[in-house]
Amino acid sequence: MQEADLYEYWFGLARASDTIVTAGHRLKIIESGTLNLHRGPDIRSARFILDNQVYQGSVEFHPDSADWYRHHHHLDKAYEDVLRHLVHKISGTGYSVRHESSGRDILTLPLPARHFSEPGRLCDCILASGISSGKIQNILKQFALQRLELKIRQSLQRLSMMRDDQVFYESTLRMLGYPLNTIPFMALAEKLPWVIVHQWLMKWGHDFNALYTIFAGTAGFLSPQTSDDRYIIQLKERLKILSLQCGSAPLNPESWTMARCRPVNHPHFRLAGFVHLLTSSGRPFWLKALEILSGRRSYEQILPQIEALFEDAMPLYWSKHYILGRSAGSRLPKKFFGKARIREWIINVLIPVAAGRAALENSIGYLEYLKDFFLFIPQPTPYGRFKKIEHNAALPSKAYISQGLLFIKENYCRYQSCAVCPFNVTAVNH
Repeated sequence: MQEADLYEYWFGLARASDTIVTAGHRLKIIESGTLNLHRGPDIRSARFILDNQVYQGSVEFHPDSADWYRHHHHLDKAYEDVLRHLVHKISGTGYSVRHESSGRDILTLPLPARHFSEPGRLCDCILASGISSGKIQNILKQFALQRLELKIRQSLQRLSMMRDDQVFYESTLRMLGYPLNTIPFMALAEKLPWVIVHQWLMKWGHDFNALYTIFAGTAGFLSPQTSDDRYIIQLKERLKILSLQCGSAPLNPESWTMARCRPVNHPHFRLAGFVHLLTSSGRPFWLKALEILSGRRSYEQILPQIEALFEDAMPLYWSKHYILGRSAGSRLPKKFFGKARIREWIINVLIPVAAGRAALENSIGYLEYLKDFFLFIPQPTPYGRFKKIEHNAALPSKAYISQGLLFIKENYCRYQSCAVCPFNVTAVNH
């Protein structure tokens, strides 16, 4: 569970105008308020009814109720006016947290887990609504920017707790795990934090096999089962030596989803691509991308420069294998990352984290530059079911169109909030 999921739930609940019952309390949101992209509570100026009493003010969200104290909000005056604390799960704090300055107990409410289901399939309401292409584009643009702001807020929270490099490192691994292996990739990032990985890079330089041995071993990919694959034998022999430096027990191999993964999406292949990015140059690839962005040149110039950071040819073994010990039955790409995957990284990692840093530093001009870059990025390949909508509605081939459609799917279709969806046929025709 990520904080962005909680924000989306809050806004979805506001649109649906539903009342939920949690921990014996009845909650209904009148106005969702605004997402705060700067220091302080997550939501400001919210209005909601709790147990028949109307409240207006700030709301804070956390995956775990103990995060209130872990993040030192109880000592921070910026959080003194928080009215309610909404979480995914209650831990040792119980159903309230305290702010030391005000001396107030702040009610903590868990959001019902049953609401966190996978989004349903996007319906064809957009095409059936009869709304003009221009208006559809404008609506999706606004939703895409809202989706981006959710990601910026999430990045801002993490940047306030850890170094920029660790945020880029974790966020990239999380993205590579989507959609089936997000959790084990995040667990891998926790077992192998960036500060340790960076030390290995400084020691081993461009030695891909050394770093991949550690990552694959910690991921549980180098199981004790025998294999006649020479490369696997070499990795296992090296792991016997390097594991002493690692000091972290491997993940359970069963935590990974291997079935239903296309070769280019297989976790063995994606992990190899990530390690290759780390070892192919002297500095982390995200620092190079940030340097390109900092020049604030035209978007037509910087996009190909960032994409070029991912274009090194892959090691020979991985040009013929998508999984350790198994040759590819079909032809594999010549590079680990195609344009679609690179642009997903720009949209989901680079821009949100860079914008989070800009928000922390109150660099408004740079923040707007990054948002405009987000709107500029072309769409190399529309998401499966979105192809019909994007083609039939004559929408521009921009990545933000798909981002807006994802927002509709996750915030309206997910909660069956058709009555308040802007593309609801009945609402549009009346």
